[in-house]
Amino acid sequence: AMAIEFSDYVAKVVAVEPLMPLIQEAKRSIRENKVDNVSLYLDTFPRLDSLKNSKFTKIYCGSVLQYMASLEEIKECLSRTFDLLEDSGKALFFHHYDAKKKKYYPDNYWWKEEMQWFSLEDVKKACKEIGFSSVESVKMSHSNALEIYSGVEVDCSFNFVLEK
Repeated sequence: AMAIEFSDYVAKVVAVEPLMPLIQEAKRSIRENKVDNVSLYLDTFPRLDSLKNSKFTKIYCGSVLQYMASLEEIKECLSRTFDLLEDSGKALFFHHYDAKKKKYYPDNYWWKEEMQWFSLEDVKKACKEIGFSSVESVKMSHSNALEIYSGVEVDCSFNFVLEK
């Protein structure tokens, strides 16, 4: 769905999704909306073999890093992003759960222990080691799952922009 939303604003969209049912749904939506500048790839972070020789000026990555198995795998994803960016390229990562705010989630929250919780400080440290020129925290409007499920009004996710 995001690929179609971006398609009116850029010359080309390259979308990666690890689940075939979602690729099939995206293909259907692309056909129905007569979108001709979106390419879809079945692939996973951090590998992204389908983008082996690709370079991008912008990368948009939402709600992905918390599904990695470890902080080391998150670093691999950030490193792969660095490799995919052109010089001065930027990557926006959004909706990642802040380890500092995990305590606000109820113990019975369905995925609390399944997610990889990390902080912006973890990201900044890894990105400095990788070679990014900047890491900025950014605010985005989005629905907060914590408010929906528990009534607690705390923004427990964070978003950041990386620049090569």
